Amino acid sequence: LTRLKDKHPIIANIIALRADTQLLKTYIMGYLDWAIDGFIYPQFSLQVPTSYRSSARNPNIQNVPKRNVEVRELIRKGILPRVGRQLGEMDFSGIEVAIGCCYHKDPKMISYLTEGGDMHRDAGADIWLLPISEIEKKIRFFIKNQWVFPQFYGSTFHNCSRGLWETSIDLPTTSGEPLKEHMRVKGIKTLNDFTDHLKDCQDKLWHRFRVYKKWKDNQEEIYRKQGFIETFMGFKFTDYMGYNELSNYPVQGTAFHVLLWTYIQINKVRREEEWRTKIPAEVHDSMMFDFHPKEVAHVIKTGKHIAEVETRKAFEWINIPIKIETELAPVGGSWNDLKPYEV
Repeated sequence: LTRLKDKHPIIANIIALRADTQLLKTYIMGYLDWAIDGFIYPQFSLQVPTSYRSSARNPNIQNVPKRNVEVRELIRKGILPRVGRQLGEMDFSGIEVAIGCCYHKDPKMISYLTEGGDMHRDAGADIWLLPISEIEKKIRFFIKNQWVFPQFYGSTFHNCSRGLWETSIDLPTTSGEPLKEHMRVKGIKTLNDFTDHLKDCQDKLWHRFRVYKKWKDNQEEIYRKQGFIETFMGFKFTDYMGYNELSNYPVQGTAFHVLLWTYIQINKVRREEEWRTKIPAEVHDSMMFDFHPKEVAHVIKTGKHIAEVETRKAFEWINIPIKIETELAPVGGSWNDLKPYEV
């Protein structure tokens, strides 16, 4: 429908109506229905998702849209700290990519994460036939989210082609040349041309990460032989699974379990030291804090140490650094007011 919205005015109206209905039913009423004296108490479960990630309901605080900026801001502005407090988040930056490296041990990907380089810009250079310096920020964003990560999670060049073409083809390069004009010069003028070109780009991507690809293939072979696969922490996947699930589930589950372990350790210190700061929620790869202003620096320093240092002592199979990024809102500010924060 989005691609056809310029063909007839009723299509744009249908899209707007559906968005407003979802906003009202799923988000606004969902939060209001479960609010008690101005507080919400989401229920977190550890046994629902097959991947061993957590889930939340009543309301689902883990399901605030990110791509729809208007809806995201509206919902997040309604999430406030207790009086006189500050909301903050400690986010495991790129933890699924990092934990993936612990499993597949691909030297090229480990090099990207530990020695510099940018896998998304390199992939963009392959796709748009440009030097790395010409991969502008927005071009990189769509390469990351509509090509590299979908490929890692099992998508194919066919599935990625249309979305990547439609979001990016009208963007300018760093020097200002429209991608459309540049690609036309290179002989790629239509979506079909681009799709054929992406087949070669897919081959390049997986040649670059061939050790990762081999691990994915080995996961399937292990599953065929023994009927299950197992994570580093001893959790087994015994369900019916396809090729994508066999490589995605262990990484997603283990990444969440590292966060959960960190959450538990921070909470132990919180109780021992009798912090006034609370840790009310988690959203898969981040922990939400309701900070007492006088404790902000100490809590963040403690949390970063546990997340970045103690995790590697507890789990010797972690083979690359784990990084935490922190955001903080002003006193009384909403969840939408978070800004990067350094101790």
